[in-house]
Amino acid sequence: MSKNRLCRLTGLRFETIQGYYLGNISRVDLYVLSQLCMALSCNVEDIICLKKVNTIKE
Repeated sequence: MSKNRLCRLTGLRFETIQGYYLGNISRVDLYVLSQLCMALSCNVEDIICLKKVNTIKE
């Protein structure tokens, strides 16, 4: 599916979808995430993958 079609289906701005596509977001917007899931007929875990990051410094 093209990003333009995804814009039309979700009502989201192209810049918003482009930011998620490129990974250039600072926080996840739950409304955006829900719109993407509905348009793509998928679940949140199909879009987001959590990875454990070791941030402990000695």
